[in-house]
Amino acid sequence: MRFVALMLLLTGCITGAPSEPKALPAVVHPLFEPCVPNDGASAVQVFKDGLIQATLEVQWKAKDDGDWALEVTNAAGITMVSLEKSGARLNFTGKGVQRFPKLTIDAEGFLEVDGDPVGIKASEVPCVLGFRLPRSWMRLAYDVENEGKKLTVEMADGRREIRMTVRDTDKADSSCTRITWKNYVLFKQKLNWCRSGASGQKRHAALTGIESFTFKWVAADDGA
Repeated sequence: MRFVALMLLLTGCITGAPSEPKALPAVVHPLFEPCVPNDGASAVQVFKDGLIQATLEVQWKAKDDGDWALEVTNAAGITMVSLEKSGARLNFTGKGVQRFPKLTIDAEGFLEVDGDPVGIKASEVPCVLGFRLPRSWMRLAYDVENEGKKLTVEMADGRREIRMTVRDTDKADSSCTRITWKNYVLFKQKLNWCRSGASGQKRHAALTGIESFTFKWVAADDGA
């Protein structure tokens, strides 16, 4: 019994997906959209330890069947890398492949960076790029809290905890999401992903939590 208790203490417990999801207020429903089909282009800035490393353009297209492809070009318009998801495989091509971390997909569909799990599924990448919250997350909600205009939604799927916050429900055109998951038993990792802007506005997003990198991107085809 002591051994079992010790293992439970070490591994912890992540709340699984609720059998009956918590209903979300209608005002935030438009934030959650299907990840596919989806396409677009964004200007991306890459920072490491707060210092800018690169300015890139990313174009992507996701098909109805869940497969997607993206192309990364530098400021001179030269293609650095092309990445294609085909089923459970990721295929890299391009002259800049060696400069990019190794991305793979694990058995549950989550991305791995250099063999380490990341709290985003490969199927969710088009949502992240396209300033959308995956609609499938609505089925994972188990708690909703309102504090004035601030709304917090707690979600979980057995591998990760997801906390989505909308600071102004009068507008509800921006949100910040924290994704946490266990890695190597004792260590928790997290991603922070914020996105803002509604249809007809300039959409922005930022992602932190992959080593000391920060990624910021702006939709290339939006209005000012």
